[in-house]
Amino acid sequence: MHGYKEKLRAPFISYQARDSSSTSIARINNSTDVTVVVELANGKTVIGENMWSVNTQDVDSEEAVFDVRWEGGSVT
Repeated sequence: MHGYKEKLRAPFISYQARDSSSTSIARINNSTDVTVVVELANGKTVIGENMWSVNTQDVDSEEAVFDVRWEGGSVT
């Protein structure tokens, strides 16, 4: 097919988290080479290895939530 091309895309995990007194937003922003484990509401577990944070987290001051996106080597 003319004009078709493939581009590599890093595996990722993204979710919305709630800020609590023990949450360090700066630590999340600076994280590299971490293992991320997310337990979904349907009972599934998603695991990412060798992940890094790719966006700066901005906390919604009214709801105390923020979006996180991790990219890395593998997601299962």
